[in-house]
This record gives sequence, C-alpha cells and structure tokens, in this order.
Amino acid sequence: VYCPWDSFSNFASLAYIEGAKSSMESSIHTNIPGLVNIFKDTDVEICYSDPIMHPAYKFQGQLQQFDVSISFPPLNEKYDKQVNEEDWLNRFPDKTTSGNVLNVRHIMSQTKEKAVIAVTNRVLFSSGAEQSLRADLLKNNQIEAVISLPSGLLTNTGISFSIIVIDIQGKSSHVNFVNGNDKRFFSKDRKLGAKLENWQLLLDTLRAGKDESCVVRVPVERVIANNCYLEVSEYTQPPEKKKIDEFLRKSQTETLDAVVEIIRLPLKQRVAENIAIENVTEAIEITMSDFPEYGCVRNPSRIIKLEKENKTEYFLEPGDILVSVKASSGKVAIVADTVKDKENR
Repeated sequence: VYCPWDSFSNFASLAYIEGAKSSMESSIHTNIPGLVNIFKDTDVEICYSDPIMHPAYKFQGQLQQFDVSISFPPLNEKYDKQVNEEDWLNRFPDKTTSGNVLNVRHIMSQTKEKAVIAVTNRVLFSSGAEQSLRADLLKNNQIEAVISLPSGLLTNTGISFSIIVIDIQGKSSHVNFVNGNDKRFFSKDRKLGAKLENWQLLLDTLRAGKDESCVVRVPVERVIANNCYLEVSEYTQPPEKKKIDEFLRKSQTETLDAVVEIIRLPLKQRVAENIAIENVTEAIEITMSDFPEYGCVRNPSRIIKLEKENKTEYFLEPGDILVSVKASSGKVAIVADTVKDKENR
C-alpha cells in the first residue's frame, strides 16, 4: 500500500496493522511517523520527499509500482508550470498547474490495481483540466466509485471534499455514486463541524445496492453524456424527489409565465410622515417569518400604514402564491381562502 502525503502515518499504519506492506511519502519532515512505528509496533517504510517534484519510490529509473494507494493529498494546491516540462516520468498529460489534477495523476502512475483518493469537490464538476481528467478516467472505465462527504469534517478549513475510488485496470463499466452526506452517516458538532458515524451501515448499503437515495450504479456512458459530472447529488435522489420527477414526466407542463401573472413587489411600501390621516389606510403585512413550512399563511399580525392610492395589486387575493427569495434560496406560501376583503386588509 502506497500512502503519499501521509504526514502522520494515519493510513499507512492502519494498512500495516491490517496485514499490508505499507510505504508512506511526505515532504513534511517530522518525527511522528517514526514514533507511530514505535508505539503501534508497526514497520511502515518512511520516505521524506515531494511526491510531485521529486518522487522517491523509483526502481531502475521508473516509478515503483504498488498494488493499492490510499491518500489525502493537499487540496487546491498550485504548482509551477515547470512541473509538466521537467517531468521525465510522463505522469502529467493534462499540462496543468492544478494540484488537484497532478496529485491524482501521480498516484495513478504508481498504482497497479486500485487508488482511493480524497479530492476537493471542484474536481467532480469544474471545467478545464479537472474535466479532462474526469473524461479520461471515464473513457478508460477507471472510476469505480465516488463517495460524497458532509461539509465541516476538516478542522482547519471549510473546504468540502469527496472520495474517489479508481480502478487502474479499467474494469468499471458503471460508476457507484454513494451519498455519504445522508443524515444517517454523520452528526453535527458545534465545535468540530461534523463527525462521521455508522459507516459500517453505509458500506452495507453500498454492497446491498438497494437504497437508491444513498447508492446509485450508473453506466459510464450516461455519466459521460452528462458532461462527465461526478457530483453524487446529480445521480442520487431521495424517494420523495423521485416521485415528483415521475409525476412531472407523466404530466403536461407549461412555463410559469404562461399560467400565472407575476407581480414583483417593492421591499417597502410605507406611508410618508406628512400624509394626511384621511389618506392613510392600515393593512396586514406578510413577511417571510409568516411563511409556514408548507401550505397557507394563516396568522400574519404585523400592521402597517399605506397610502390609499397604492395600487391594488399590493393587496393579496385568496390563492395567490407568495415567493420570497434571498440569494439562491427562498420560501413559498399560499394565501388562504379566509383573507379579508380589500377594505380590511
């Protein structure tokens, strides 16, 4: 087992305990891997070198080959252009400075069977070198699985990441998309962000392959046709979403503006202080805090004063649909049939 960037011998020592011959490589010089060997009674091979710039595990001028690689490389790192130009080992066909891509290419170049790699989520959907990498791996049937993980797992950064499993020998005609972001598999912690839980259950779910809200097996051709996107959320859906999609497929649909009149209201319609009292009317204002989780607005209570000349479309009718949007999210509510007449709104 080859474990590049394993500065604290996390993966290498565990692999050794499980019976593997382990080798770690890191550009960070510390005594920790040696201490781990002593205290855990392991015999992990330790090498200090930069895997990209100066890979250490070579034999007769070629990279040493390992059966399996397990790695959590640096996320979103950039390298100089000379890395591609001076690489006499021909590891980097993409000609990029993106460490996200170069790290994966390096690991693959030293692996014979399978590689398990943590990658930042942008690798799963970005254009450019990331897309070229995805397309290359998919066309060669080398993506065996993609496992999404909840955000907040890393203590020193908010970067979200996923795990990809690469079949170096190219035997994966399908990609297993695994939703590790399901609430069954992690818990929220105010101090630590998120904590993984019940991963044996996730593995059992993956092997059973029956819960499509967590595990979906997708043909490679379909993934390639979808712009080579490897985001798990593109393919896994909760049962409720599947029912909605199925209903919409069987139904006749129209664009929204073809069936409704859209009225965009100003943020504020307040009365000026110098308006005569006889030209002022009171109304009940509905705000986003009045929106229920679903269904009709029932008990708005905020009273505001308006000029009587305000346009009548500012007053709501039974059945009106309210949409309040902030940034990329929002809420929806319906005006109840019990709304009062215009003179008392």
